[in-house]
Amino acid sequence: MVNSKNQRWELRLKGAGKTPYSRFADGLAVLRSSIREFLCSEAIHSLGIPTTHALSLVTTGKYVTHDMFYDGNPKDEPAWAVEVAERTASMIVKWQGVGFTHGVMNTDNMSVLGLTIDYGPFGFLDAFDPGFTPNTTDLPGRRYCFANQPDVGLWNMARFVSTLSSANLINEKESDYALERYGTTFMDDYQLVMTKKLGLPKYNKQLISKLLNNMEVDKVDYTNFFRLLSNIKADSTTPDEELLIPLKAALYRVVGGIAGRPESTSFRL
Repeated sequence: MVNSKNQRWELRLKGAGKTPYSRFADGLAVLRSSIREFLCSEAIHSLGIPTTHALSLVTTGKYVTHDMFYDGNPKDEPAWAVEVAERTASMIVKWQGVGFTHGVMNTDNMSVLGLTIDYGPFGFLDAFDPGFTPNTTDLPGRRYCFANQPDVGLWNMARFVSTLSSANLINEKESDYALERYGTTFMDDYQLVMTKKLGLPKYNKQLISKLLNNMEVDKVDYTNFFRLLSNIKADSTTPDEELLIPLKAALYRVVGGIAGRPESTSFRL
């Protein structure tokens, strides 16, 4: 449809009954997960990441039986493929920038419009952990963990262009170029995002790699660390120890193998 601002909107009805993809269940959405999806889609939008929006939620008054934890206990233009690759890469970069972990990056949970869809078991990083996954069914292999999201996005794009190729919509050269653009776009956008988050004049790969490694080792809160950086007032005479003081609130203390507040005693830069 075209709205009052002459913008084109695609409207979808989700969770309205049986489909071939509803895991042999009734295909209805429950209020619990629908509200979570609505809230997080608005948060993702506010963080500047492309996403779908829920227009409204409608209840039927009926109860739906779902296996919440999946444990057996119910309670044509080749330029187009390139644009899909670029949009997907840019979206995932923004996920990485704010510590968002989708949790269920199956190909059917990806949008050719480069939008964040299907808010299933999503999560945001607290203590920086590249292996973090909010999906309990993903724990054995952590295929969809935070660190793997860029590679999974590329794998999904490979499946997408393979489908287009098999339908003779694009040729092998065009397929390869679309995947190449995914990688190039991701790296270019990632460098811009991380450079901006650190307030650097230009990208410094060695510094950022070392920082992320130390954040993982010292259990540093991913979001709060970057926010607290703005509290540092540095000049050439300030001792290094004093520079680190504003960052202590972002540190976690490991208790019994579990990361938790308050701060730890050291932080390395």
